[in-house]
Amino acid sequence: MAEVTLESVPKKTQDLFNRGFSSLERGNIDYAIDMLTTCIELEPGLLRAWKFLRAAQVKKMMDKPPSALTKAINATAKAPAFLTATGLLKSGKSKQAMMAAEKLLRQDPTNPRYAKLFSEAAAQCNLPEVAVLTLELARDHNPEDLAILNYLGAFYQKMGRTSSARECFERLCELCPNDADALKQL
Repeated sequence: MAEVTLESVPKKTQDLFNRGFSSLERGNIDYAIDMLTTCIELEPGLLRAWKFLRAAQVKKMMDKPPSALTKAINATAKAPAFLTATGLLKSGKSKQAMMAAEKLLRQDPTNPRYAKLFSEAAAQCNLPEVAVLTLELARDHNPEDLAILNYLGAFYQKMGRTSSARECFERLCELCPNDADALKQL
């Protein structure tokens, strides 16, 4: 699946996107998330829909930020769904795995584990920009997470975005100066 433009998708998908976008502007976050999720289910290559979906998810999370205890409880409760999505990915059902990981991200769009799983599935679906968008969001909210920095840097390298990869590995070397792998990648 390649990235598509809003103008090239069917009218129904355009209407869903427009309803989701206008709901986001009006502050009706739950409805915006529902419309944009339906939009990406119909047209996974629509990067604009992914961007606004992530923005809506983060806004919803930031309006009522979860405590550390709540995050831990949610992670435990979502473990079966995470394992299911991982199993789908390993069995080659990348689109189903991507949508299963998306359901996890709906609850916590900044979770590095969910972002990594989602990005692996999105990459297999030939949606690298969607994967990068999700990984960057996780990195921005978890700037000292070594695993996400390493994974994002490697992902940038695969895409040929060497300056972005360099930034990730430089940050990784700042956080962990004795990491031989990070130094080698840098």
